[in-house]
Amino acid sequence: MLELFGTDQPALDGPASTFYERIGAGEYAQGRSLEALLAAYRTGARVAWERMSDAAVRADVAAQVLIRLAESIFVYIDELSGASAQGHARAAAARSGYREVLRSQLAQAIIDGGPAASPTRLLALAENAGWQLPELVAVAVVPKSHDASGPPLPMAPPDVLVIERADDAVAVIPDPTGPGRQD
Repeated sequence: MLELFGTDQPALDGPASTFYERIGAGEYAQGRSLEALLAAYRTGARVAWERMSDAAVRADVAAQVLIRLAESIFVYIDELSGASAQGHARAAAARSGYREVLRSQLAQAIIDGGPAASPTRLLALAENAGWQLPELVAVAVVPKSHDASGPPLPMAPPDVLVIERADDAVAVIPDPTGPGRQD
């Protein structure tokens, strides 16, 4: 680690970076926040610094070397934290994209009706999409403006399923008679 300080070499090589990205992705998959992982890294860095600096002081190591050691530890922790954060973010983005696909499939099944909307299938799609299946829905078609200066489509609340099409968007609105739904 010390020989990296003052160079352009990364503290993590490709395999090590991939390893820490996988740790971040694994934490996401287990439903744990990135902050908990980064806190563990900071704690590890602090313990490593305390033990290394104590040993270095007992060995009468020059202050300049201690400074380089501290900076190397912090650079290393920054890089492995960054790699883990990248893995966590990629896993979250992949899940988010997947969830949007599931939400679109659910909306389409509701719109299509028939066999595509069997109670069993709708319940499974809703559960996988993280959507609470209501007893009643409304379907709204919102035309898109073809004028670039026209108003954009309004932002739908998170519980509204939206399928964007070429000329319009179709929204599946849960509990349309509920409070605030008229707007």
